[in-house]
Amino acid sequence: SLDREIGETGRLARILPQKGQLWLDRAEPETALPFFRQAEPLLDAEVEPRTALAIRHNLALCHAELGHLPHARRLYQQNQALYRRFTDRWTVLRIRWLKGTLEAAAGRLEAASEILSEVRKGYLEADRAYDAALVSLELAVLYARQGRLSELKTIARDTAEAFFSRRIHREAVVALAFFQQAAERETFTVEGLRRIATYLKKSRFDPGRPFALGTS
Repeated sequence: SLDREIGETGRLARILPQKGQLWLDRAEPETALPFFRQAEPLLDAEVEPRTALAIRHNLALCHAELGHLPHARRLYQQNQALYRRFTDRWTVLRIRWLKGTLEAAAGRLEAASEILSEVRKGYLEADRAYDAALVSLELAVLYARQGRLSELKTIARDTAEAFFSRRIHREAVVALAFFQQAAERETFTVEGLRRIATYLKKSRFDPGRPFALGTS
């Protein structure tokens, strides 16, 4: 509020996306979106290109998660010049993840599966278990839609094993054990897989949150 009052737009452009990121990390894109929208016009991309990239990418991501797919695709395409300026591992993985999500939404399931498999591998190699698990669940949804049950079972088993070998909170273990069991027994639903993914996002920074498939 003080930054708005004194016209400190540069600092405001850095504070707003931080607030947006907090909500996005908690799987609440509808709450995150206004913060990124407010921040985007306040920042000069030539002066602070990485911050501008984060804001614009997260805008596209919010729209994708909310199902506003034409808008998400348009933003993704508009960001290409800015994306090409950054080739570090984490930026590339995030960009490819969004690309895979958009390919899946467009019905290009084979292309989406290839991209998300690549992203999953990158996160596993970097020991980023939570991100790898989230990509794995997105892949599992694609495999379910394609009837690729053998691959779905393999990814569920591998994800659970990779996750259980790390020190993570108990409820996340329960969620991934449920994922593995549902895959093995072929009792999963696409909606159930998505609910597990939403739970993992919300519990990442709230380890006390209990897991229950019937709730988010």
